[in-house]
Amino acid sequence: MENKVNKIKEHLKNNFYKYWAAGIFLLLIIIGALLIFKSPTLFWDEGVYINNAKYIYSLGEQSTYESIRPPLFPIIIGLSIPLGIDILIFSKIFIFLCFLLGILAIYLISEKIQKSSGVFSAISLFTCSLIVFVLPHILTDFIVLTFMLIAFYFYINKKYFLSGLFCGVSVLLRFPSGLLFIILGLFLFEKDIKKAIKNILIFASGFLILIVPYLISNKIFFGSFLKPIINAQLIVAQGGSNFLGTAWFFIKVLISQNLILIFIILFIILVLSKKMKDKNHYLLLTLVVAYFIYFAQLPHYEDRYILLLIPFGAIITGIVISYFLNKISNIKLKHFVGIATLIFLLIFVIFILLISKNIYNISNGKTEIKFLKEIGEINTERLFIYDPITGIYFNKKLNCIVNPYYTNKFIERYPDVNYMVLSEKLFDCNNVVCMDCDGADQCLEEEKLKETLNREWEIIKSEKLYGFNYYIYSKK
Repeated sequence: MENKVNKIKEHLKNNFYKYWAAGIFLLLIIIGALLIFKSPTLFWDEGVYINNAKYIYSLGEQSTYESIRPPLFPIIIGLSIPLGIDILIFSKIFIFLCFLLGILAIYLISEKIQKSSGVFSAISLFTCSLIVFVLPHILTDFIVLTFMLIAFYFYINKKYFLSGLFCGVSVLLRFPSGLLFIILGLFLFEKDIKKAIKNILIFASGFLILIVPYLISNKIFFGSFLKPIINAQLIVAQGGSNFLGTAWFFIKVLISQNLILIFIILFIILVLSKKMKDKNHYLLLTLVVAYFIYFAQLPHYEDRYILLLIPFGAIITGIVISYFLNKISNIKLKHFVGIATLIFLLIFVIFILLISKNIYNISNGKTEIKFLKEIGEINTERLFIYDPITGIYFNKKLNCIVNPYYTNKFIERYPDVNYMVLSEKLFDCNNVVCMDCDGADQCLEEEKLKETLNREWEIIKSEKLYGFNYYIYSKK
């Protein structure tokens, strides 16, 4: 009996890291499932992706299409339409699958670069507040991270065609992820020119398999190979450039993402001091610095932009922690650190479950969904909407009117339209930014719109939707 107990102890001692990792991954999966399958406040962008999906699968007969969005995510979630599955449920399932792939990818990458770092990298990534914030939403923010990590995994394993292919997938989810393709391509240059050219061609061919058809479709539908990409860049180029101010904004965002920034700084010191001099170390450092500079130079910025940097910062975090742990020779101390990390994660789970509803404005969404379905039942061939979210259940033509100028123009252009769904946010002329409104004074346009609404339209239903008043208008 005593021998059996000793064998179990020895087995646990020798396999501590495996069981510890399994326990942490199980907790991460539970956290992810709880967050993803909650019904959160829907974002504007979620409505855009859902409407784009409906437009694609109806061949333009339903909804509306916003061309500045990469097309792959709407194509994927739109598969729910021919399958007869609710698009919200289908999207959540897809995001959860990406979440599982993301955990696996970051673990395998970190373990490849430095043994026993994978668990710390996974913890670092999935305890970032921005990750917790975007996971419940039908957005590309987290999904693109998964495919960027997959591309990076194949790259460090010298599977250059697959790496290029998944770089292409990433670009078709979010355009700035193309920076990953550029940097990975540059790191393929080496002294053996023939070998370098061969690898670059293989890498580029995987990328172009998806990108070339996309560019051709742009030419067919929009008259230019690059028009949607250029228009997307014009959106984020609005405003005055202030590199130092934007850089400081993103530094503060990184400070709020657990301890990633501290470990990035430590990593830079270790690389510069030649304590870490593997090619993959230089590659990770280049990616982090390049993405930070790219986002810091944008005139228009949001905290979630920096998400493209986060997975590489998380890998760095795991590597640095593992590096210092390897300096500890005491096995008991190592086990103590492992157990302490697990306890920290348990506390974090409780913390997220208790406060996520307040911090991240996550509600049960039942009232909102009911209102959205009522909009979907409006009997009209074309509907004007301010917010793309309000059109996700409407299965005919939509026109999105985002400012008073466009609203007036569409009312004049389509006199037969009898219904509109507007928001109180439309009537805020001082905060309207419009690149193609012919220099119109939005406040004068707002006054004109109010006169038209009072004279020709009436409110038949109003509802509080995600903190704002929304109104269904019918023609008198």
